[in-house]
Amino acid sequence: MTHVERHGDTMVSVEVKTASAIIDFDDILEKCEVIPDEYADAPWDNCDGFDYELRPLGYYDHDGVRESRACVWSDRSRKLIELSPKDDFDYAYHRKNGATRQVAAELAACRKRDILDTIRKWHEDGWEHWGVRCEFEVCGQSFEASCWGIDDSDYAETEVKRDIAGEVAAELRKAGFDVINEPDSQYDYKAGRIQAIRWGLNQQNWRD
Repeated sequence: MTHVERHGDTMVSVEVKTASAIIDFDDILEKCEVIPDEYADAPWDNCDGFDYELRPLGYYDHDGVRESRACVWSDRSRKLIELSPKDDFDYAYHRKNGATRQVAAELAACRKRDILDTIRKWHEDGWEHWGVRCEFEVCGQSFEASCWGIDDSDYAETEVKRDIAGEVAAELRKAGFDVINEPDSQYDYKAGRIQAIRWGLNQQNWRD
């Protein structure tokens, strides 16, 4: 549609773009994409929640140390992953929340194994970070949102994409559009409650 106006001795022709004022949330979601984050720092540069150091193996380190999951190949040599003592807070956390000594120790040990496996994977197999961005255009306007530095592509594809689409939906509403079919909540409270009950029961598996 073309709109013509007169300004003094000049006629001005303006192309007027029209679009529906009602936008489906799924249409916004389709514009979200997961892409590699090429500018993210290596995870060990920021510790990414883990406080640790790599110590070169010594002459007296026995074979058990060299074969343990705490031993990693990095910078052309075998090194030992030494976690900061503060990472032992897991035991105290579980005890504070009602776990017995044995269950708390087992949960803390599982957590430490997961941390060691993650660090070793970073150094030996490499690492990847991802970003989610959304650019939604309507009536000549662009509505954008993004998030970067995500270390789990599956999480980026499922959870983060919905969050970013939600941010764009909020901007569209501010601009006067109506967004329909947006989920009321991204968190399943019923499933979360069931998980919390199972977690509580698991902590009481052993008595001391």
